[in-house]
Amino acid sequence: MQSALDLAVAAAGEGRARRIVGIRLRLGEFAGVDVDALRFAFEALRPGTMAESAYLDIESVPAGRDAGCIELTAVEVEDS
Repeated sequence: MQSALDLAVAAAGEGRARRIVGIRLRLGEFAGVDVDALRFAFEALRPGTMAESAYLDIESVPAGRDAGCIELTAVEVEDS
């Protein structure tokens, strides 16, 4: 989760955003990631960052194509 949060903060910073409102991830069924653990990590890591009050939206990808993916798909920001 740390790397996804780092990517989101970097993307938001490039656009000179004031804060991150939301982060969207695609998570494949076979990515080997526990969704509850991912949400817990997000809650633990976001304080003190641009994403401090952001939501986390996780799209589950069923078995088949991209079933092993973990991908940052969108960062919703509030401009300064």
